[in-house]
Amino acid sequence: MDEFELKEHKDSLWLFENGQPVVDMDDMRVLDFGSYFSVEGGLYNAHLPAVPWRQRFIDAGIDFD
Repeated sequence: MDEFELKEHKDSLWLFENGQPVVDMDDMRVLDFGSYFSVEGGLYNAHLPAVPWRQRFIDAGIDFD
């Protein structure tokens, strides 16, 4: 299993970390820094590698800055 995954949970798309739901992606801001993404919101912040996350975000319809 990957450390991070996007999955449906509670009728919306959530980011899971180590198999646990951590944040509802509707409440998060995703920033593109070229080689990695920063998922930010509230007290949560995660850095995800651009490959494969760029395509995962696009496929999920998640906008990023």
